[in-house]
Amino acid sequence: MIEGVTLTTTTNYVKNHEDEARALILALIDGIHFFKTKKADTLAIVKKHCSQLLKMHDDEEWNCFYDTQSESLEKAPYPSLEAIQNVFALGVKRDPQIKEFNPLALWDLCNRETTRRGRPSQGRPEEPVPRTPAPSSSAATSHSAPWP
Repeated sequence: MIEGVTLTTTTNYVKNHEDEARALILALIDGIHFFKTKKADTLAIVKKHCSQLLKMHDDEEWNCFYDTQSESLEKAPYPSLEAIQNVFALGVKRDPQIKEFNPLALWDLCNRETTRRGRPSQGRPEEPVPRTPAPSSSAATSHSAPWP
């Protein structure tokens, strides 16, 4: 089971709404950063909005919830191979004709470096990010592309 946040869209949407897509990604990164660095504030927000849903009863349960969720969030929300395989398997269930595609060819990760550089002033480390070549498959024009 893959846990965590997933953003998925089409390449066409991103091409037509680059500013919105980038803003959403940067907001996700800021949200993850807030969650992982401001435990008390995060728990106050989650308790306020999710107490009935999560049915937590005491601080020990809330702390366990926070620790588990915090550990599951990557600093940089880039897809792992396991996540790509999981999404591809779900896609094959929905669309069996794609089972012969190379799952990696359906993912466009070319904007990771731009997104990583989007907030250097906030003290996040800048790490080199390998560039992923553009997919060569014609099927890539209508694929779901997780961001960043």
